[in-house]
Amino acid sequence: MLARLRFILVLSVVLGLCVCFFIPNGYGKSRKSRQYFKWVQPDVDSSGRYIPGHWNYIGPPKPGIEWVPGHFDRKGEWVVGRWKPVGQKEDKQAVEIEEDFGE
Repeated sequence: MLARLRFILVLSVVLGLCVCFFIPNGYGKSRKSRQYFKWVQPDVDSSGRYIPGHWNYIGPPKPGIEWVPGHFDRKGEWVVGRWKPVGQKEDKQAVEIEEDFGE
């Protein structure tokens, strides 16, 4: 009798913890941080090259950053998608000219 009661108590605690942790966190659903990301299934392109599955951003534009989806680089290696800062880049070879015309 005591063993059965202990088993029921342990089982109810385990189920309660599962409900507390998994259901509020959206178990089985995409997380809120991924609401603007779409999963692209693995595929093979026309040349026979395997393209692994990857995330693609489909949400509104974000100021100052741009989503670069997964792609192959010049060496043929897969580059994982990432956020890339955008904006005016400082030209390292630019020369500042002072406008002093002898006046």
